Amino acid sequence: MSKPVTSKDAIGHVSRMNSINNDNVLAIPLNNAKIKLASLNKVMAQIGTNDFGKCLKCHKPIALGRILFRPQSLLCVKCAR
Repeated sequence: MSKPVTSKDAIGHVSRMNSINNDNVLAIPLNNAKIKLASLNKVMAQIGTNDFGKCLKCHKPIALGRILFRPQSLLCVKCAR
């Protein structure tokens, strides 16, 4: 659905605009997924170290409930606000 539409393609103006709109709609969740994956990779790299489960900002432990609900969390609730 998110393949580029070239000017060579024989589609009308409305179809081209729909395609552009679909690209924009799909770009946001894709970007969010990339950000989540990057955060998860950072957390995975911390496993087995003293930094695992600690907030990057205040260095206090992140609540277990937050880690279980949102494992990609790098900040405690207070610092995330």
